[in-house]
Amino acid sequence: MRRDVYGQLAYVLSLPSCAWPHQELVAKRFRVPVETVRSIYMQEAQLRVKKTNHLVKNAASQYARRYQAGAEMFQLCAEADLPPCIFLRRLLESDLWLCNKPAIKKLLNDPASANQSHLRHQDLNQEAAQDMLARLKHDIQDCVDCDQVYSPDADAKRLLIGVDHEHKLNQMLADAGIAFWTEEELRNKGFYKTPDAKLQVPIAVKGHAVNWIDSKATFGDPRSHVEYVSDQFTKYVNRYGPGMVVYWFGFVDELQEEDSSLILVDSFPSAEDIVQLPCLNIPDDVMVGPRVM
Repeated sequence: MRRDVYGQLAYVLSLPSCAWPHQELVAKRFRVPVETVRSIYMQEAQLRVKKTNHLVKNAASQYARRYQAGAEMFQLCAEADLPPCIFLRRLLESDLWLCNKPAIKKLLNDPASANQSHLRHQDLNQEAAQDMLARLKHDIQDCVDCDQVYSPDADAKRLLIGVDHEHKLNQMLADAGIAFWTEEELRNKGFYKTPDAKLQVPIAVKGHAVNWIDSKATFGDPRSHVEYVSDQFTKYVNRYGPGMVVYWFGFVDELQEEDSSLILVDSFPSAEDIVQLPCLNIPDDVMVGPRVM
């Protein structure tokens, strides 16, 4: 995807935190997969949280008192411009609730578990406490149901998609007859800062040397790619040599020109694009490359 097209798409998906795009229509308009639209939308939502979360955290007590006075949860979310589950976390951390992270996690996973103990820091009579508790349970459930980025269900789906694509990469490597070590195998042998697959024998993909491959079940946008390069890819290159990154949901084309030690793809290369050297039988107890002692 060209950088200018990505900019247009990201602009369309930069919605207020309590608004959700019609992903199928956006995908049709820009002629991209729905998964690409969903990934970019989530990236834009996460960027907004980074910009506003600290502001809401500082004002959490004020929001909590307004909620206690009867303000609607989603109206407060819209004012704060935070996704419902993130706003709810800030609310429950305030001095009116003083819930710790394990307690908040339990409430998000099971809204019905809210009980009188969660109101212990509020000066409410019995009738008001019952009303507040019923309202809290209802609003937590609504936040969980509506939040497409930060709900427990969204977190679980994101994790599952990442794991599924790692398995997909491993299966494609095996089907192509390319010998490799998985990330788990590398760590079990004492390596750290490991990619998803370290090739036992380097290959060439479209003329680029590839010693390792990393799977990213996301869209490769400029911001996240810079972070990945700094936190992961540069370390892999320093330890293992040039490698390949699979951004399964696409990437900004111009990123390919920024680092000659990385080749970016959005799918596993075809057999015609891969050149393999003869594979040696390497014993399991032998590893190639630097080891962290």
